[in-house]
Order: sequence, then C-alpha cells, then structure tokens
Amino acid sequence: MRGKRSGAARIVVVIGLALAVLAVGCVGPYTHIASVRATANTEKLTELFVISQVGSKGEVSPAGFEKTFLQAGTACGIRLAMTHVSRLELDSHVHVERMERFGSRYVLTLAEAGGITGASHWTYYDAKLFDGTPGKLVWRADVRLSRDGTLFGDPAERLAMDLLRRLRDDRLIAPCAKLVDPYAAPPAPQGRETYRRR
Repeated sequence: MRGKRSGAARIVVVIGLALAVLAVGCVGPYTHIASVRATANTEKLTELFVISQVGSKGEVSPAGFEKTFLQAGTACGIRLAMTHVSRLELDSHVHVERMERFGSRYVLTLAEAGGITGASHWTYYDAKLFDGTPGKLVWRADVRLSRDGTLFGDPAERLAMDLLRRLRDDRLIAPCAKLVDPYAAPPAPQGRETYRRR
C-alpha cells in the first residue's frame, strides 16, 4: 500500500511541476504598439467616438473588445461610444449617423490591416485619432496583437486596455487607476549613493 501511495504522490508532484513550468514558459496575449502624436495637440480627451473593425474577421471577440474599452474608458472619465464595422458592410452611412448623433469632437478609427498566421498568430490594426469630422489627424498608431496564449488572457481585452494605456502614455488621456498595467515590471530599486573618501 505504501508503494502505491508513494508512486501516486510522485506522479502528482511531477504533473504539478510540469504545469508550473508550462505556466512560467507561456505568455498570454500581448501587443506591440508604435505611435506618434501631433505635438501641437495638448488637449486631453474627455469624449471619444470609436469606429472599429476589431473582430471583423473573427480574430477576436468584437463584443469583448467593445465592453472592455467602454468600461475602462468610462471609468477614466471619458464619454464614449463605439460602432462596429463588419467585414461584409453594405451601408457605411449607419456609422456616420451614429457618430453624428453622439456628437464627439474626437473620432478614433481602428482598421484591420492584415497579420500573420502559422506558428504564431498576429493581427495588425491601423489606429487613427481625428480632431473634428472631417478633421485633422492628431494621433496614429501601428498596433500589433499577438493572439497566442489565450489560456492566460483574452486578446480582445488585452487589446482594449493596451490601446487606452498607449493613449495615456501619449498624454491624450489623463492618468487613471483603471489603466494600471498588472503585467508591468515594478520600478527598479534606486542604487545606493557612493561617497569618496577624502
């Protein structure tokens, strides 16, 4: 009996260690975002209308992206609305009508711009922020979403939060507790000051 118990215990330990190694080695969905902001634009966003193609090819959940983006943005004091442009859109005027009814000065467009499939899965988006309709382009971003590692997170949620964090980092959104990144590395400890002997 003891041999059977110790054998079963060893199997449990081995499986536990294997799962721990797997968890450490795997990374959840993440983004690479390169952006540029017009230097003349120093105003913080208080309202924003979003025209989104995120999820138009089934790469992520459009509803999940919209829910996360609207909830987080609203929690940061931004009046928000979003419309989703499907892959087989027949009438784009409906989105223009929604935008006009909402009445935001700033409009963010998120256009699907290709990607990579195979060993890894990437989706690219072209993000543009306009001031006025039609208006001038005040911010643009090349957004690349890795959709791998879905066991460790939802790519739609990660994309929504990272887009808002980039707008914050580019000083278009005021700092907000909702946008603190739980995956960000803690700040490095300050080094000790050294003194020279005289």
